[in-house]
Amino acid sequence: MTAPAAGAEADGLARRARWVAYGLVGLLAFSTIAGVEWWPLSSFRLFSQARTGTAVSWQVAVVDGAGEEHVLPFDQLPRGYRGSHQLAPTLRRLSPRRRDAVCRAWAAAAGRLAVEAGEVRVYRVTGRVPTGHGPGPAPTRTLSVTCAGAGP
Repeated sequence: MTAPAAGAEADGLARRARWVAYGLVGLLAFSTIAGVEWWPLSSFRLFSQARTGTAVSWQVAVVDGAGEEHVLPFDQLPRGYRGSHQLAPTLRRLSPRRRDAVCRAWAAAAGRLAVEAGEVRVYRVTGRVPTGHGPGPAPTRTLSVTCAGAGP
């Protein structure tokens, strides 16, 4: 390879590297401005939102034939169910057909734990973040969604 050909190849490589660098910076700027969270791009919302002393979580409970409530322990269920508790905040916005499908799946999961679920209840749990030693005040549960459990 001659010296001029090597120089032209190096210039082409540098030009492509510049375009890649500009493109990546542009994607980062776009994700920040648009507020999108496409991995690995981030709008950096994780640490930029104000934190308060209130923590919100969700709890899924099934009611058996005797009327006793059993909280679904998602960490003890098979892997296919592990992340499904993240559907709880959006359950109210789902169509009735999709909401019933999710509830039937949760009822089936309860069956794996020897609980026959006649009804599924989803609670929004609000509590104070403890700031000192000892337990904080007890969290409050608010019923968000009730749907049929076992069934077709």
